Amino acid sequence: MTTNACEHSIVRNAEWFMSAEDKDGFIRVPANEYYGIVGDASLIGHAMSIRVYAWKLTGDRRYLDSALRSARWLAKHQDQRGAEQEGQGAEQEGQGAEQEG
Repeated sequence: MTTNACEHSIVRNAEWFMSAEDKDGFIRVPANEYYGIVGDASLIGHAMSIRVYAWKLTGDRRYLDSALRSARWLAKHQDQRGAEQEGQGAEQEGQGAEQEG
């Protein structure tokens, strides 16, 4: 399939997100000026959108399977309001965890 420059960038970004994905679908991207919080649900949602778009562009099922793993991870870690449960994002990377005692 021939893609334009923007579509090529989408596919490259999807590959990058997949390289940062763990086996459960969590996206392990360090916090920086682009991604302020490790494990932020909006980052994972954005990464899902990019991977689904890459699947639509290429037909490569790897992108869809990767996005589905992240969707399952998000669903598992949401509270009843749909928000991320406390302690599921940054704590997964060992950042922001409060020490008890």
